[in-house]
Order: sequence, then structure tokens, then C-alpha cells
Amino acid sequence: MGGLSTYNKKNIDSTLVGYVPFGAFMTGRTYDRNIFPNSFNGKRDDNELGSWQDYGERMYDKWARRPVSIDPLFKKYPELSTYQFFSDRPIDGIDQDGLEYATFTIFIQNGKVSSIGVTKDYELKNKSTDGPGIKYNKAYLDKDGKLIKFEAGKTIPNDYGIYQGSKNPQLPEKGGDPNKVNDDYSLPPIDEEDANAKQHDVDYDGVGAKGIGGVLDKKTEKADADFVKRADKIIDKSKNGEKDAVTGKPISKDEKSAASRGKFFFNLMKNEKKTPEQRQKENKLQDNGPK
Repeated sequence: MGGLSTYNKKNIDSTLVGYVPFGAFMTGRTYDRNIFPNSFNGKRDDNELGSWQDYGERMYDKWARRPVSIDPLFKKYPELSTYQFFSDRPIDGIDQDGLEYATFTIFIQNGKVSSIGVTKDYELKNKSTDGPGIKYNKAYLDKDGKLIKFEAGKTIPNDYGIYQGSKNPQLPEKGGDPNKVNDDYSLPPIDEEDANAKQHDVDYDGVGAKGIGGVLDKKTEKADADFVKRADKIIDKSKNGEKDAVTGKPISKDEKSAASRGKFFFNLMKNEKKTPEQRQKENKLQDNGPK
């Protein structure tokens, strides 16, 4: 048996939660639990699903005392059940969070999106991580909200971070078709260069540009130029030993490299945006230059 209690002197709020091994709440020993959203194992409860908790890589049912999908590390531990949790040690065992930068779990009921959950691990602390990227899981619920099917998605990496590259996060709308997705900017960037890429994408949206067509469109010249300026600032910070504006840490080699790649690409595309007439004029100037 375990418990959790909180007290907020200013608002005179209190919470008392008692739970049995594996995390189910004890009848008659839980008071005002909605004030504090986290409980067993320090994880946030999913109030829409009752006894479920979201661990990112797997959803856990506290009453069933089992997750709803197999352990992603089961090959490393053949002596344990593929559905084990905490190595069946609920007192001192702690299960890790999601395995990627972010894992979205899309809950689908009656063919529509009922809710979307997300867990984040920006520092990739979990040793079993799939690596940088975004994962999308789908959980199908019956009319009573009980799980009938769970689909674990694959991790989708971008060129760098969450927003640099062509694989930005995409999510459906709550209440909408789960297969109809749009760019989503709800995740905070992992660092200053990722924030640079995110702002660049927002700037493209502002002029109605998207994909390679947007890259080649002259109306995105300012967005590209602004990206290059911010990338130059990050590169200079790296040279001068200054700290990242987002993380508060020194600019990493990977971050500097991403800024340099982005700068090179958009400087290259700057020439591709020129009209044939502009290129012809520049060629003539070069031909008529000093011999």
C-alpha cells in the first residue's frame, strides 16, 4: 500500500491518495484527487480513461496491473513476461517514460479523435530510446471508453530536432478524422536552432508556402534570409562560447552543424529563386567585369 498527499496553504486545498500495489486507487482512501493530477509512479493520470496512465511508450492500466501492449525491451529480458511492468516489483520498481523526443497517443472513439496525449524526453535519457524523432501511437476505444486496439507507431526523425527538415509534427484535430492531419507547433523546440527552424516554418505558413514549392517561391525570400541571420547568430555563439537561448547550455556540435546546414541550404536556394532574367543580367555583369 502506498500514498500521496499534498497541501496548498494559500488556497486551502488538500489531496490524499491511497493506492494498492501496482497503482489502483484504494476505495474510501482517496480525497480530492483531481487537485493533483499525478499519482502512482509519479505519472499523470488519464482522467478520460479512468485507471490508465500514459508512459509514452505504453499505456498502463492500474486495475489490470498490466500495460496494454508488450514491453519494447522484451528481447533483452527473456525471463520476464512481455507484458510485465516494473519487473513485477511495484514497491521499488520505476518504469521509464517515452522513448523519443515526443510520443503522441491519439485516442479514437466512434471513428473520431477523442483526445491526444503526449509525453516528452528531449534529453533522450531513456537508454532504450529509438533516437531523435516523433512517435505516433493510436488507441481505439469502444463506446464505453475501453481499449479494443492499440497500434504502436514508428519513430519519425527529422533532419534536426523537432522542426528542422520536412518531417514536422502532424496531428489530427480533436473531434475530427484521425487520418486528416495538419502541421502542429505545440511542442517546444529542443534548442535555439530548433526554435529557428520552427519560426521559419511559421513564417512560411504566413505567406501560404509549403514544401519544395515554397522553397523555390520568391515570396519566401525574407523567411529564408531571417533563418540565415538567426543561424549565423547561433554559429557565432558557438565560436564565442555563449549559451543557447533556449536550453541555457553551451551550443552543441550537433546544433552548430544543423545551423550551418540550414544556412548553406537556404543560401543555395536563394540563387534558385531568381528569375531567368535576373540570372541573365548577372551573367552579363560577370562577363563585362574586369578581365
